[in-house]
Amino acid sequence: MMDATAIIRGAIGSPFFCNRIYIKLARFFLLVGMMFRLKYVLKALIVTGIFLCSYATHSQSNLRLSVPFRLEGGVNFATIKSDSTNAWNQGIGVMITAGSGIGIRWKESWGALVEAGILANQHDFTSREVDYGIAYVGLQFRGNIHFQIPRKKESLSPFRIDLEGGWTPFDNTTTKTSEEADDWTITTSVLSESRAFIAPGIGFADQLRNGEISFALTYKHHFGQAPHLQTTFDQNGIMAKAHWYMDFLGIGVRWMYDVKGHLPYQTPTVEPPLDHSELASRQNRPSKEIAVKTDRLVIKLWDNGTIDGDTVSVMVNGRYILKEHALTDKRKKIKIKLVEGSNSIIIIAHNEGSVSPNTAACLVRSGWRREEFVVSTGLDRNSSIEVVY
Repeated sequence: MMDATAIIRGAIGSPFFCNRIYIKLARFFLLVGMMFRLKYVLKALIVTGIFLCSYATHSQSNLRLSVPFRLEGGVNFATIKSDSTNAWNQGIGVMITAGSGIGIRWKESWGALVEAGILANQHDFTSREVDYGIAYVGLQFRGNIHFQIPRKKESLSPFRIDLEGGWTPFDNTTTKTSEEADDWTITTSVLSESRAFIAPGIGFADQLRNGEISFALTYKHHFGQAPHLQTTFDQNGIMAKAHWYMDFLGIGVRWMYDVKGHLPYQTPTVEPPLDHSELASRQNRPSKEIAVKTDRLVIKLWDNGTIDGDTVSVMVNGRYILKEHALTDKRKKIKIKLVEGSNSIIIIAHNEGSVSPNTAACLVRSGWRREEFVVSTGLDRNSSIEVVY
């Protein structure tokens, strides 16, 4: 059996051949040659990026300017047509896309971005005599709006919905490759022109130290009925054709690195209550011990039962960060910057409300680590949480 392998490049020009090296990263340097054909698209991306940068720079701190980095992998299929000899079989195609750009994020609820990137699609065809592999490498441009929906149980990562669309440039006048293998002449060519696509996705997201990471199941569909590429197998006038598309189903990961608008993680301080000496002399009853890997911690406190007037103060490493706060069903959020080693968080009750004891639901989050539990305090004891960083 003979092996034949080729790469076909989108919107570049003349093709070239290689011996199955198209999986290697070196192929992507070829994409530099595409840029001069796509100057108008690049101008549009630059203008959009400048707008997003300006908007994030002059807006309030809840809006963060981010640089997204995306990697997707999935599968697609080719369809063999007009094969009177039933000589050829096709495998499952592998699609990989990667890209980066500029984006904005509003709090932890929604965001928007524009990206430029590359795609690589590889297919294998086999017959009794020949094993033929073909890869297509091209550019891709996309825009994205995404929303995050909190889960009922806040210790779980929020759902994320991606509404994405873009444009894949094809050049059906210059992109063509042909190869001789045994008695077969195998030709692959681009049939379609540039196509718009949609790529909805659903997954989940989580906050990191300097940004956000998300994972999503996505399906990309190009508009138009004509196939993007066609491979023709010719053996002395006996022909078979395979049509393949750039649509695919896959899984993507996107990391959005915040370059401006980090929410502050500086531990706030307030004046101690007037009865500080009496409060600090109470016994501290351990409620939880947590080990984390980042120096940034989020605490949320609320009354998850009957709203009966419970009031608490919170100390971190001997300093008050919250004073005489009345608990309700609305979650009070505090961001803390930890010190290396052990960090002591003390929750102090000022009363026991109308129903004893004073209880509060507490959510502690640091990176991927989330802990949700109930702390119970009283007029004779405090509740302590030890966080080790």
